[in-house]
Amino acid sequence: MGISRRAFLAGSATVAGAAAIAAPAIAQGRKNVLRYIPPSNLAGIDPVLTSGAPVRNHGYQIYDTLFGMDRRFEVRPQMAEGAEQSSDGLTWTIRLR
Repeated sequence: MGISRRAFLAGSATVAGAAAIAAPAIAQGRKNVLRYIPPSNLAGIDPVLTSGAPVRNHGYQIYDTLFGMDRRFEVRPQMAEGAEQSSDGLTWTIRLR
């Protein structure tokens, strides 16, 4: 007969050891370190010419966009200060901040 789950968790040393093992690596002393491993190598660095997800993700991490979406998915100026559309609707003037 094996040890029951309650008996296993009853020991204070066992609980402390289990808590230390279960603690995520982010809480184990590494501060301000973010490691990202892309799923594949970059085919190029231009997100406009390449449709691959790694290139798109790289573009969002490196380049700023003119407009971005907030938490409610509403478009807001990000790198742009504002935008005006011409009276004929064919030309946009975007002011950078």
